Amino acid sequence: MKLFLLRFKTGLLFCCLFFTAEFGIAQHSVAHDWNEILLEAIRNDFARPTVHARNLFHHSIIAYDAWAAYEPQRDTYFLGKTTHGYHCDYAGINIPLDIESARNETISYASYFFIKSRYQNSPDYFHTYNLMYNYMVQHGYNTNNLSTDYINGGPAEFGNYLAQELINYGYGDGSNELLNYENTYYTPINPPLVMDDPGNPDIIDPNRWQSLTLDSAIDQSGNNVQNTIPFISPEWGVVDPFALNPSMYNTLSREGQFYNVYFDTVQPAYLNPNDSSSWDSFYKWNHSLVSIWQSHLDPSDGITWDISPASIGNNTWYPTDSIEYSAFYNLLDGGDPSTGYAVNPITGQPYTPQVVSRADYARVLAEFWADGIDSETPPGHWFEIYHYVTGQPTFEWKWKGLGPQLDELEYDVKAHLALGGAMHDAAISAWSLKGYYDYIRPVSSIRYMTGKGQSSDPLLPSYDPHGIPLLTNFIELVDSLDPLAGNTYENVGKIKLFTWKGHEYINDPMIDVAGVGWILGENWWPYQRPTFVTPPFAGFVSGHSTYSRAAAEIMERITGSPYFPGGLGEFDAPQNEFLQFEEGPSTNITLQWASYRDASDQCSLSRIWGGIHPPIDDIPGRMIGGQVGEICFNKADSIFSNSQPALVSSIISDTIINSFDSGSSFGIDLTFNVPMDSSGLPQVDLSPVSLYQVLSSNQVYWIDSFQLHIEFDINNDLLEEFTSLIQIQGVDDGNGFHFPEIVLENYFLVDTKLPEINSISSMNFILSDIDIPSGYQTLIELNEPCNMSLTPDFFFSGTNYFNSTFNHNAQNSNWNSTQEYQANFNLADFNENVASVDVLIQNIEDIHGNPLLNPNGINICSIDTKNPNPTEVLLSDTLINIEDLNTNPQIDATVSFDEAMDTTIIPEFVLYDGTDIHSSITMNTFGTYWTDSSTLNTELWVFSDTNNLTYLELICLGAKDINGNAINDSITPSNLYSDLKEPHIEYALPVVPVISDSLIGSNLYYVDISFNEPMEPGTIPLIIHESNNDLSGSIQYNFIESHYLDDFNYRAFFNIIDENIETDSIGITIIHGRDFSGNTQTEHTENLFVSLDTKNPSIVNFTTSTNSLTLGDQLDISISFDEEMDTNQIIQFEYDPIITSPVELIQTNYNWGNTTNLNIQYELINSDVNPHSFDLNIIEGTDKAGNLLIPFGVDSVFSIPGSLGIENAMESIQIYPNLIHSGDQIVIKGNSFIQNTDFIKIYNGEGKLLKSTRFQKNGDLMCSPPLHIEPGMYYVQINNITRKLLVI
Repeated sequence: MKLFLLRFKTGLLFCCLFFTAEFGIAQHSVAHDWNEILLEAIRNDFARPTVHARNLFHHSIIAYDAWAAYEPQRDTYFLGKTTHGYHCDYAGINIPLDIESARNETISYASYFFIKSRYQNSPDYFHTYNLMYNYMVQHGYNTNNLSTDYINGGPAEFGNYLAQELINYGYGDGSNELLNYENTYYTPINPPLVMDDPGNPDIIDPNRWQSLTLDSAIDQSGNNVQNTIPFISPEWGVVDPFALNPSMYNTLSREGQFYNVYFDTVQPAYLNPNDSSSWDSFYKWNHSLVSIWQSHLDPSDGITWDISPASIGNNTWYPTDSIEYSAFYNLLDGGDPSTGYAVNPITGQPYTPQVVSRADYARVLAEFWADGIDSETPPGHWFEIYHYVTGQPTFEWKWKGLGPQLDELEYDVKAHLALGGAMHDAAISAWSLKGYYDYIRPVSSIRYMTGKGQSSDPLLPSYDPHGIPLLTNFIELVDSLDPLAGNTYENVGKIKLFTWKGHEYINDPMIDVAGVGWILGENWWPYQRPTFVTPPFAGFVSGHSTYSRAAAEIMERITGSPYFPGGLGEFDAPQNEFLQFEEGPSTNITLQWASYRDASDQCSLSRIWGGIHPPIDDIPGRMIGGQVGEICFNKADSIFSNSQPALVSSIISDTIINSFDSGSSFGIDLTFNVPMDSSGLPQVDLSPVSLYQVLSSNQVYWIDSFQLHIEFDINNDLLEEFTSLIQIQGVDDGNGFHFPEIVLENYFLVDTKLPEINSISSMNFILSDIDIPSGYQTLIELNEPCNMSLTPDFFFSGTNYFNSTFNHNAQNSNWNSTQEYQANFNLADFNENVASVDVLIQNIEDIHGNPLLNPNGINICSIDTKNPNPTEVLLSDTLINIEDLNTNPQIDATVSFDEAMDTTIIPEFVLYDGTDIHSSITMNTFGTYWTDSSTLNTELWVFSDTNNLTYLELICLGAKDINGNAINDSITPSNLYSDLKEPHIEYALPVVPVISDSLIGSNLYYVDISFNEPMEPGTIPLIIHESNNDLSGSIQYNFIESHYLDDFNYRAFFNIIDENIETDSIGITIIHGRDFSGNTQTEHTENLFVSLDTKNPSIVNFTTSTNSLTLGDQLDISISFDEEMDTNQIIQFEYDPIITSPVELIQTNYNWGNTTNLNIQYELINSDVNPHSFDLNIIEGTDKAGNLLIPFGVDSVFSIPGSLGIENAMESIQIYPNLIHSGDQIVIKGNSFIQNTDFIKIYNGEGKLLKSTRFQKNGDLMCSPPLHIEPGMYYVQINNITRKLLVI
């Protein structure tokens, strides 16, 4: 187990008990708790180690005597004794049944009273008081109880009395407490040393103590104090000790004043004119060593040590003369001759090495034991170490390590008395020497000697017999080349020291390190805070050494072992967090000790590294501390060992006699610490006499010579008696010791009377919905105090009470007092009516465990959480349309409810459309009235709106029944519809955009109309086609055949009559459609709706290029139409007679020049010898509207005169078709002349060969592959026979 020590802590706490404003406390004994509060009070006070050691000791007296008083066989230290002339009267106390609680209470009151008195003037008393007050309140103790009448009182008054007596004793114990511990005769011989000035020029005697004047002074506890602090407690040798006796001190005189000086066997090292001029001077060696050891505080010097118990600790000897001192303390390297332990003396295992920087170790050690700002000072430090030790898991609560384990309180009060007495006597011993010898501190001596110069060589500059001895690399003279020489060489010849450089090199101790280097000796500072340079009292002897060795001795004695539990005590100093004087340590450091003496020894060395003490202050302190520890432990242990015949325990089988105990009995067993005379029976009496109403003595007998048994029978009478005395007379040990009357006070009480409920009251008798949020509150008043730790149980019943309406809210219920329980219930809404509710209350007992006499409550309330509902809505009109806005804007409504309503409330009615509140219909409040308690008449006003047909339901708001239950949020059907929006046409579409001959007749042309809402099918809309031309004879509305396709869509049929007319831009108007609510549609008009074209196209011009064709001639035909034609429709040409073989006339071109002009070309590619004449009929064309072309005929359009030449076989070769699309195939037909070739050649119009391709032969036919060539005229050559080919 380790404790982490942080630089941010206000004190160094060595256990797991930390205090906050709420005072969170771990589970320790009451003595431990109050000792921690006292340590915190010390931290909040001025740094006065002697005063605090005395207070720790006096508090330990309080705790021990308060503990011992409850066991009469125990000896006390102060109670009933005369201590240094002061007698503390004590008449004894009645031993209570619960001794542990009584002890805790007594110690708490005594501690509170004592600490309050001793620390009420401390700087931070407010914090101390809060800790004490919170502790008392949390434990149920009354801080206003100041009575000291313990005879008629109890543990609290006994604690107050004990504290007051010890406080009175302290006023005369020699500490001068009444005058705030001021000195009465001591006067310093030296004027103060001003630390901000160089050197020590004003000192008179370099062997005597000198106060310091600081720019800003803060004492060890962190309090701002006067800049020059006087000597604290130089006259402390006259204070009354614990175990010291007059034979241990000498009364010595100095400057006319007398001092009691304890353990006056060694004197400090003095500087005098006859002293050696160099290192042989014991004074110079002692004080120069302090400066040299401060050169070890540089974390960058690279020097490391193993600081584990494997290498440090286990000192086997201590010096007694100057020669041994120089062997014990390593002048140059630091440390003592301890060699550590080969193995852990407890576990037998070797210690794990811990190699760290020597500088980190020395700095941490110096600050850990410095007991600086906000500290509990050295005596309190060792109480924290004691708490740390007893908190270890392996610690055994065996006194001196022997016998059975004690309970924690017994061990603590004994240990505190031994340790507190040792700290007090260590303070008296050390300060008796400090006051008399008044010895100088290193800060004064080093500055004094370096100011004088050097004492090593008369031939060197700055020689003075009182100067400091030179030591190369540590103490030297400044020469002219030295950086310290100064701008005008003013420092040449002065002493310089290689040591810790001091606070001049630290701006921020959180991040800065002063380091080690050469400084002028006149500017030397100890390794301490600049506001607390050295404790304000003389150096010889070291208080730390005395306290620590005395405490180590006590720890060894009380635990029975010189070693920490497990052979290892550890305290962690985290990297860059622990040090407060400067940044550090540079790594994590763990201080480790095997034994309590090892810890004490390192504490002593820490004061040298810290610049506070030279060795001559240390060793005598250790020796004296060891003697003090031994003397004090023996004194304390002798107190603990004293005993006399006494009643050591009393056990009663029942402490509360209640109604359940009727017919039974209870007994008391008394145990004595020595054998008693059991031949006779003592007399047993009860007081007051009323107890005999319920109790009768059954039997009294000795179980053995140590134990007496007393038995009482219990009858069934009713009695309340809360006090009792059992008086026992006639007990003796048979050896002449007669016990006075044994009185067992308040061991039991009698209460056999059952408590009763006086009343069950509530603000509300009828519970309705109004009470649901806040719940039901009832106050139960009882006729006597009851047990407030019990939570009552409630069971409700009643006619028609079927649900768990009441749920006890125990968390928000509470006992207002022992006779009033405020019960709060959460209410559940089950929509119910219960006329009368009863309750059964259980788990209420009086403070002595008796149950209720009358647990039943009848008719405590009724329940009506049933919500009213509208049952019927009658309306004067159920459909509202646009027409109603002008003719009937008001609707009368009658609403019926299912129960009696609060007729003082006029509710609000709104109409709901399934999504939102409908705004076009509102209630006329002034036209609304109740006709009876369940019927309401109202007027609904209709306002303009644009809603489509909407079904509206009624919502009633704000209505309440006569018990305040709000109407349900349900929606009531009203059979009311509202439609205040005109229908409109979404779109109208003709079946075709142009009416042509194809639609002539009935019902071929129609218009589809889509409305935005459902329409009334019985109302036929009117559809009018409008144009500048009269269309009445062409387009006629067929009302009969027109109809609605569904609720939204209407199809209007028309009859089309062919008047052979053409009209563009025909508009349409649609009116008179009605929706289901009777609202007329908005008029719909479209200007460019449809066109009418029933006019047939005709040919107005026909020309040909020739009327006589011979083989190879071309015929061009040009045709003009009277209107635009459908150019995708092929015009059909019929020749009469039909052109048949061998005449072949192929069409080589078909081209529309525009939509009214068509050009056609033909070529005669074969003929016969006979002449021909052909007529032409042109048919099948249509205009853009689809109207058919009026047929056109031409007689003798062309003729063929016939051929008079000789036809050879090659001329019979045919290509067909000779008009193809790109990608088509051609077939070549001919006679045997073509059988000898497989290829044809294709040339463009310019005669350039494009491709030569193979044909597939099939008899006298040849079939080409697909010909993928651009449109144009080409020539096909077969065996030098050429034919034309037209590609389109």
